[in-house]
Amino acid sequence: MTTTAVEPFPGLPAAWKGAAPVFTAVDAWWGQVLPAAGRLAAWALLCAAFSLAVYRLLAPRRRIRKARVEAAEARRRLAVYDGELVGALPLMRAHIGAALRLFVMVLPAGAAAIAPVLLLTAWLDRAYGGSWELTFFAVFFAASVALRRVVHID
Repeated sequence: MTTTAVEPFPGLPAAWKGAAPVFTAVDAWWGQVLPAAGRLAAWALLCAAFSLAVYRLLAPRRRIRKARVEAAEARRRLAVYDGELVGALPLMRAHIGAALRLFVMVLPAGAAAIAPVLLLTAWLDRAYGGSWELTFFAVFFAASVALRRVVHID
């Protein structure tokens, strides 16, 4: 698994194109001491930490906690209801509404947190060819789960 020089991303905004030379320089620097698999693991750890930090910074965590409580209460009311379907419809509507409010609440922070992952994976695909996905995503997901538990992200 070898890396090659990567030209900036064609068709992307200029601000995004500036990332490719930085990624290439950092990868070359890490290449002095790490094999390709080690560099991919380092990229995955760094990307997971950065992505979770972006989410934690941007997510309305108090509102999310409140929305989760409301969704759980709506789910509980629906689960214990033992009547006609007509009477369950408002409970179903409340349950679905609470879930959708929660989804809409986390969407902007989630989109912002995934942007660096998409940028890095586009660069990795061009720099490493087709042999990087398993190592990167295995470490990325393991690091994300571990970091989420340590940092307590809602």
